[in-house]
Amino acid sequence: MEVVVDVPEPPPPAPDDWLGVDLGIVNLASDSDGQTYSGGQVNGLWKRQATLRQRWQKKGTKSAKRLLKKRRRKEQRFATNENHRIAKQLVTTAQDTRRGIALEDLTGIRDRITVQKAQRRRQHSWAFDQLRAFIVYKAALAGVPVVLVDPRNTSRTCPQCGLIDRLTFRTPGFCPWRRHPEGLSMIVGLFRKGID
Repeated sequence: MEVVVDVPEPPPPAPDDWLGVDLGIVNLASDSDGQTYSGGQVNGLWKRQATLRQRWQKKGTKSAKRLLKKRRRKEQRFATNENHRIAKQLVTTAQDTRRGIALEDLTGIRDRITVQKAQRRRQHSWAFDQLRAFIVYKAALAGVPVVLVDPRNTSRTCPQCGLIDRLTFRTPGFCPWRRHPEGLSMIVGLFRKGID
């Protein structure tokens, strides 16, 4: 039985500020306040399932295929639950502080970047689009504005002066804000792009 309910979305107010959000594989999300939402449990479950998956795929029996299907569903439910939890926390943080969310737009990332062979399976099973969709719909229900930001050069941009350079965070003494943690500079870059 399916029931469709139309929930009126409150018009998003003009935000006082923006909360920059970086999506990743190790840390599923990190925000410009320095809060990280770890993907450790998801990654741990994924590694365990990958070894079991290999073993059962080699067997090829009916019961092994049934177990594979059951495990795949369990893994998907767990990842979906984690994405819901993280999206809810991010939207609640933005709503409580009267900020909008500046989220990186990762559309087409699998075509744009190349990864090592060992990382390919992990990258292609990364559910970043699901997390983004959850953040967008939860933010719409809460009346929090969301802006999608092009993530290019955000990790190379100095969060203080806005300088874009490959060596900004590698050359000692080159930039006074070089001491930022590497991920935080990218998130602050997303935050700045959200303001613009």
